[in-house]
Amino acid sequence: MMAGNETAPMHGMPGIWAFLNALPKGERPTLLRGDVAYGSESILHEAEARGQPYLTKLRLTKNVKGLIRKLFHSNSWEGAGQGWEGLEDTLKLAGWSRGRRLVVLRRKLTGEMLMSGKDKDQGELAFVVGERRYAMSTPAGHLGAVRDPHPGTALS
Repeated sequence: MMAGNETAPMHGMPGIWAFLNALPKGERPTLLRGDVAYGSESILHEAEARGQPYLTKLRLTKNVKGLIRKLFHSNSWEGAGQGWEGLEDTLKLAGWSRGRRLVVLRRKLTGEMLMSGKDKDQGELAFVVGERRYAMSTPAGHLGAVRDPHPGTALS
C-alpha cells in the first residue's frame, strides 16, 4: 500500500520510463495517455525526448479557457468521431518550456446549459466540467492523432 501522495505522476513515471526504455521501439505503445496531472513540463519533455507520442488532458486554466474562447466561433471545426468536433492550435502554458500543439474538442450539449454572462450580444461560453472534454495536449501531428482508436466506445 502506498500513501496517496505517492501515487502522483512524479512517483509513478520513473517506472513507466524504465519500462518504455526496455521495450524495442516497434513494441512501444502507440500513444501514452495521461490525465490532467500528466500535463507537466517534466513528463511531456521526457515523452518528447523519447519520441513517444502522448495525449493528456489539461486543466481549464485562464490561458486554456482563452484559447477555447478564441476557437469557439471558428468555422474550421473538423469531425473527430462519435459526435465530437476538433480544432488545433498552439499554446505555451506557464511552466512549459515551449508552446505545444493543443487539440480542443467539443460536442453538442444535451439538456440545459447555464449561461454565465454576455459577450457583446451573445451569451458567454460557460465551461462545463464533468462529462465534457475541452482541451488536450498532443505532440505535432494532425487531428487524426486524437481520434478514438476503439470506435464504438466512449471517449475517456
